[in-house]
Amino acid sequence: MSKYVTIGQTMACIPFLLGLAALLAYLEIQIEGKHGWATQLPTWRYNASGFILTGYHLSLWAFIFLLLHLVFVFVPWKPSLECFILSFFVLLLLIEDALWFFLNRGFCGKDPWRDPKIATIPIFYFMGGVAILLLALCSRSLPWMITALILLTAVIASSPFQIQKCTGQLPAYPPPIPLPPPSPPS
Repeated sequence: MSKYVTIGQTMACIPFLLGLAALLAYLEIQIEGKHGWATQLPTWRYNASGFILTGYHLSLWAFIFLLLHLVFVFVPWKPSLECFILSFFVLLLLIEDALWFFLNRGFCGKDPWRDPKIATIPIFYFMGGVAILLLALCSRSLPWMITALILLTAVIASSPFQIQKCTGQLPAYPPPIPLPPPSPPS
């Protein structure tokens, strides 16, 4: 893949990746509100050794995963390109997770769904980081490996600052716009 991915293309991936992660975080905030990990959504939950998997998150991740693989409709499958896509996917999810906490004005306090932690950093940041770096290495793109390492370092370094401290009063969400009453049937 290295002869196909230039430094310029890798640099173009950065705003795309960050914009996609921010949009995804914003979408999840709109859906979940101040309640993280779909705790208030009507979705199934499966406890896998302490990690709660929800139907909402599994569906969302599968949608993104398949969408990222749309490229193979147009170009032949190559292991290096697959590794690039997988590293992009995992990095997208980690950046989105960090941005969810930065952007969600209503959430403060504990985040038990991100346990266990090393200090204040969720252990899955490290696990995802190892996967990202191995996949980036397999993509054979030095610019992408460096970019992934820089963005991953930023996510891990931001972890202690992600959760807002409660000051007694949560920032209020804007009140919902009232819907007009339904018109009577004629």
